[in-house]
Amino acid sequence: MRFLQQGEARNRTLYDLQDRVRIQGWLVPASLMPDDLADLTVQRIGVRDRLTMDLASDLLDDLRDAPQYLERLTAPMPDAGRRSAFHR
Repeated sequence: MRFLQQGEARNRTLYDLQDRVRIQGWLVPASLMPDDLADLTVQRIGVRDRLTMDLASDLLDDLRDAPQYLERLTAPMPDAGRRSAFHR
């Protein structure tokens, strides 16, 4: 699923998508790539083998709804200090 095409400048980033699905209880971190691909941000979803079809369906629904919410925003999301996915 592609959320933001390369070169597109909109009111959304993968960090915004990360935050939006986190509100729904999902941890889908956005991560920067190594220096040779520093302009690329990716998201990976890791699941346990106990993931049910119902939970997978809920996750996909939330991932489909989040971009629609973000597209309705009239201004970019605040971006101060949000460049790493999670801190331990």
